[in-house]
Amino acid sequence: MRITSLSTLIIFLFLFSISISAQKLVIDQTFAPEINGVVNFVEIQDDQKILIAGDFTLVNGQSRLKIARLNADGNLDTTFDANWVYASSNLNDVRVKALTVQPNGKVYVSGSFAAGGTNVPDKILRLNADGSADQSLTSIPLIEGVNFFKNIYKVQPIPNGKFIACGYFSTANGNSKSHLARFNNDGSYDATLTGEINNKCLDVAVQPDGKYLVAGTFTTVNGSTRLGLVRFNTDDSVDTSFNAFKVNNQFTIDEYLGIKLLDDGTMYAFHRPEYDFNYPNFNDFSILRLNADGSLKSSFATYARPAYDLEVLPNGKIIAVGDFFNAGPTSTQGYYFNRFTPDGRHDGSVRIDFFGANPGTSALEIAADDKIVVAGGFTSVRTNGVNVTKNYLVRLMPQPVPIKHKFDFDGDGKDDLAVYRPADRVWYINQSTNGFTSRQFGLSTDIPVAADYDRDGKADIAVFRDGIWYWMRSSDNTFAYGITGQAGDIPQGGFKGRFYLRGNMNTDGTPGLLTFRPSEAAFYVQNPYQSPHTVNLGNMSVTSGSIPVSADYDGDEYEDVAVFRDGNWSYLSSNDSRVWNFQFGLPGDKPVPADYDGDGRSDYAVFRPSTGVWYVQQSTEGFYAVQWGLSTDLPVPADYDGDGKTDIGVYRDGIWYILHKDNSIRIEQFGLAGDIPAQLR
Repeated sequence: MRITSLSTLIIFLFLFSISISAQKLVIDQTFAPEINGVVNFVEIQDDQKILIAGDFTLVNGQSRLKIARLNADGNLDTTFDANWVYASSNLNDVRVKALTVQPNGKVYVSGSFAAGGTNVPDKILRLNADGSADQSLTSIPLIEGVNFFKNIYKVQPIPNGKFIACGYFSTANGNSKSHLARFNNDGSYDATLTGEINNKCLDVAVQPDGKYLVAGTFTTVNGSTRLGLVRFNTDDSVDTSFNAFKVNNQFTIDEYLGIKLLDDGTMYAFHRPEYDFNYPNFNDFSILRLNADGSLKSSFATYARPAYDLEVLPNGKIIAVGDFFNAGPTSTQGYYFNRFTPDGRHDGSVRIDFFGANPGTSALEIAADDKIVVAGGFTSVRTNGVNVTKNYLVRLMPQPVPIKHKFDFDGDGKDDLAVYRPADRVWYINQSTNGFTSRQFGLSTDIPVAADYDRDGKADIAVFRDGIWYWMRSSDNTFAYGITGQAGDIPQGGFKGRFYLRGNMNTDGTPGLLTFRPSEAAFYVQNPYQSPHTVNLGNMSVTSGSIPVSADYDGDEYEDVAVFRDGNWSYLSSNDSRVWNFQFGLPGDKPVPADYDGDGRSDYAVFRPSTGVWYVQQSTEGFYAVQWGLSTDLPVPADYDGDGKTDIGVYRDGIWYILHKDNSIRIEQFGLAGDIPAQLR
């Protein structure tokens, strides 16, 4: 390939506009408000103060009756006091049912604010920025019930100054109006809203064009069938161009708990699955990504329990709280809090457990500094296996995950140029910091499998020979070996995965020895110095023509057993033990999975020799394609510049051609024709 200009070589179908890196979430110990009761609602204002509501009466030792505001550091904001709302009430009988902050700092709060049981109407109040009553709300909206039950689940302001009440009620300010009502800015009833739904309204979201979506448990709107989600035009007529995705085709009801609108017109919808053992495929997800017309864009596996709230991160990932049945590898993993990739896969790099009263988590908000405030009934939070006492409110902060390189021989955070020369059985390594080194190790027929086997942060020279692994430990320069397979097996060097050996799961980070046996379409794995075991692949489809492509596809820092055949990918997630299948590529493509966007997950990627084009489906930054190489080149992707993102690269007769993610190019002569680059798998 002759290099002329960058524009003649690169065809970008996706622009790299997002700078990201793999991140964990850890508890922010500097944020420590003392609250004596469950927090059900949390809102972060533009000034980063935090408004909360729930069943508490004390915040940091001071009286705050179910509504309070915190400064960004977690201390009580004493300039806000809404105790007057409950001052004459029996606090055991009353509660906040909805909380909405307006851009002007005023706050809508609704619920039962007086003792007396179910016969007392619910009210909607509007507070000034200091918590005092907004006297411009001269007519207090009163909501009365359906069979003595009434709840206001959302108060939604609209651009003309009016606001919508959404809930489970039959009367609004003495007017017969079920579940959806509108009020003027002074609180008087607006009779022009004639739309009727036949059951609960649980959420309202207003689009920039003034149209508004209503979610709930209803089955009809204005007498016509609409299951759980509808969009109204600005004149309050039903928008017939919007038809919500019908999840349960076998049922006559679809329940939508909430809506989160996105800038591109699409939306996330929280669905309550109707669990039925006869139709299990309808119950594996409760978060839906819908197109602007209501059709399904993607679904998120949350294991047959509802989500209560979610937020979208700058990199497109989403975080969600809810009563998830199980979105992780253990019975409690991901029960109340989860992070998902934009394509709906569970992000295994987040492992946070909440313990306490139900709901364990109920709401969350993202602050301007990307820290995440989570509210609920929890009393302790566990991260990285350590439980910390946190009552009802916690703040999580992102923490970068160190990138581990398989081909970094000097431990400087950059993958190095390295080749194994069968002719003289010598390894030649051009270290990015420590310079050139070489060592004779192996036989001419060996397969190079360099990786960090001793966990010292440096790659070890290693070879695979007829089922036996041999490596030199960089930590102490001693020889080691392990027996996993037999002649004809395909090695997966330095595999770090979750697998059961003698009743114990390998979770200590020790690189294992993984081989694929084409004759049996089976994987064998072991920890060093232990006996090999067959990997239980569950319902994963593996055939003798499959190519092993094990990598960390779910982002939990453990590699997943995976195969590629004719453009079809299949991997067994180490995070949730589920099999994931994906079509990406064509017959004849060479699979080159790696983390190309630096989010901690290996991406689906192929090199197509017939055209010299790389196709990459990044898990966060999306799809791109680039022409880089000839049909006879060997693909050698790795992170050569240490930016945490895999660079595209090919090796040709001793010359390395590397395209970095910042579009800079590196061409270097290192090796000879017939050498085997360490990065080749």
